[in-house]
Amino acid sequence: HKGWGMSKHSGRKDIVDALVENKIDLYICAHDYHYQRTYPFVFGGKRDTEKGVTQVIAAGRSSHYIRPWTTESADWLAFHYFGNNIRLFKATKKRMSLQMIGLGTGKNEDIAGREIDLWVKYKDMQDVKGLIENLKSKDVKMQISTIHELGGLQMPSTVNPLVKLYSESKEQSVKDEILVALARIGSPKTLPI
Repeated sequence: HKGWGMSKHSGRKDIVDALVENKIDLYICAHDYHYQRTYPFVFGGKRDTEKGVTQVIAAGRSSHYIRPWTTESADWLAFHYFGNNIRLFKATKKRMSLQMIGLGTGKNEDIAGREIDLWVKYKDMQDVKGLIENLKSKDVKMQISTIHELGGLQMPSTVNPLVKLYSESKEQSVKDEILVALARIGSPKTLPI
């Protein structure tokens, strides 16, 4: 069959345009033997955090079969993983999230039960602004939880507050979580390290 995925052609125009036009935030499909997630994109693979749709290939079983294009570094490809995994999808009236947990089989035993990827979307931007305010908390656990959530949002507008906290914090655990969050956001921002 002639389908579409996250290869060089970055999808069929009619499907991508329909998803974008209907303001679909997340498109989940499964076919390949690995997990992949894009940044929000529009047809042609152009990253667009305002209008774009995030696509997830939610296959949970690893395979030795890997298409040649999966090793390319497309700017719209946020994450790919070739190990066995499960996904947890949660939705409330205000928030959706998709969390990928590694099963730790074969060569990946060290990641058993660990979160490997996170995608988060809030309905209201006021909730996101509230998260950014939480970065000012002196409670390290609150900061780490907030940083984790901001990383899952993958919004470029959260980069500057995270970099600012990185430069001000003396807590290594906070700095480590910021590095993970910035990697999820795909930030080209240079950290003051």
